Amino acid sequence: MILHFIRLVAICGLLITLSACGNANPTPENTPAPTIAGPGDTFSTAQPPPPTWQSPVRPMNRGNVFEMQLLGRLDFLGTPSTIFAHAFSPDGTRLVGINNTHLVGWDLITGEFIINNTHQRAQYLFYSVDKTQLYTILMDGRLAIYSADTGVLETELMGHERFNGVATYDSFNGWLALGGNDGSILVWDMIEGLMLSAITAHTGDITNLVFSPDGTRLASSGADGKNYVWDWEKRELVFNVTNADVPTIRMAFHPSGDTLAIATNEVITMWDMQSGQFIHSLPTGAGGSDSLLQFSPNGKFLINGGEIPDMMVWAGDGDNHFLAFLPEMGAGRISAQFSPDSELLLTSKLDGETSLWDMTQITDETVVRANINPASTRVVFVDWSPDSFTITFFDASGSIYVWGLPQS
Repeated sequence: MILHFIRLVAICGLLITLSACGNANPTPENTPAPTIAGPGDTFSTAQPPPPTWQSPVRPMNRGNVFEMQLLGRLDFLGTPSTIFAHAFSPDGTRLVGINNTHLVGWDLITGEFIINNTHQRAQYLFYSVDKTQLYTILMDGRLAIYSADTGVLETELMGHERFNGVATYDSFNGWLALGGNDGSILVWDMIEGLMLSAITAHTGDITNLVFSPDGTRLASSGADGKNYVWDWEKRELVFNVTNADVPTIRMAFHPSGDTLAIATNEVITMWDMQSGQFIHSLPTGAGGSDSLLQFSPNGKFLINGGEIPDMMVWAGDGDNHFLAFLPEMGAGRISAQFSPDSELLLTSKLDGETSLWDMTQITDETVVRANINPASTRVVFVDWSPDSFTITFFDASGSIYVWGLPQS
């Protein structure tokens, strides 16, 4: 396949008044640039006073996103460190995160800081299906369950005694799968607090886990170079989708559940989930999916990014033909998230640009983009709330800049 470089069009037209095209909320000069931190590292950095909070009043879409403004900044009241995991409540009205030491949470309607509790070396964070609880996975395999209203620890369970840091969560059904260094997979019903299934899946470490969109299938990869698709409730192997024992970096199901994408170091292979048969390969270059492999919510697009210079966009359906490069969105710490309606793509690169891409106008020669100044100099993650009311920019310092449509 010949990959044609797509001409970049930087615009202040369709997305005309995004702050990228102006500079309405610049980061104040003389503010020290924070250094990135994660589990095990903390630091202090000066912060200017946050702006007065404005409540979002309606969801954003391609037609009104040019009106979005900075709603406010969410801060942690303690020694700052990067938030390395976060979750929105199912209705999009709350945001929780974990930094080096604390479980934290905010009300996205009022901007109020509502949860502040220490955690015990948590790695993952999820909301319960009914919004009443928060689940964290600790490094030793324990599951800590907190009240979503108060952040108070309610109970702990031993999720997996051989946990090796690999997990995936089905936010619709409340199912949690944990991988072990012995090749085993345990699946939990977090609503009931019950372990539902134990599968001896691989020889050695589990390296990737992902649920199918309906939750009935679980794809796994292991250090043994194997990839499998399981009917986890029956503990039965459904398909062997092994790529000649080449290590798998990432896996992603198409939203329909009909296709599984498996990324290795230089290629993405597509697999039919009705037959288990190989469909075709998508060349990415070395490290092409190190950072991300993601379908859009409507399944129309598939994106990948990593050590390659530019993020790549493929058709999510059919022949998965190549659509576009997103220039300079690679070779660094990058993040990307589609809007819930799949019409916009938000991307960021640490110490690089934060951009909004119009996915309805990708052609064989043009990608429409607008650069954004989110009031942060070092964005490590970007995300959309599930209700589209807010866009969030996670700064390396631990602060979160929230954008949306306030009362006019």
